[in-house]
Amino acid sequence: VESLCVSSCGALSPAALAAAVRAMPRLTALDLTGLDVADADVVELVRACPALESLSVTMCREVTDASLAAAAAACPRLRALRAGSCRSLSD
Repeated sequence: VESLCVSSCGALSPAALAAAVRAMPRLTALDLTGLDVADADVVELVRACPALESLSVTMCREVTDASLAAAAAACPRLRALRAGSCRSLSD
């Protein structure tokens, strides 16, 4: 599996998502749109996915600049980062 979209899967816990992502070492695209994830969750996910080229955290209300910095640091191939409507991001 190279792409995972869990957009708006509100019943998916961060622990279950992390377990799924760790089982997909070749993941290049991850869409978390609308999930209730915190910075610690995003940091764990991107560290488990160093091959990520695309990440969407659009409408993830708890995501801050720390998540974006972690993604940039952990995923050197990252080319697309969508973070629209994230209320906790700085301007």
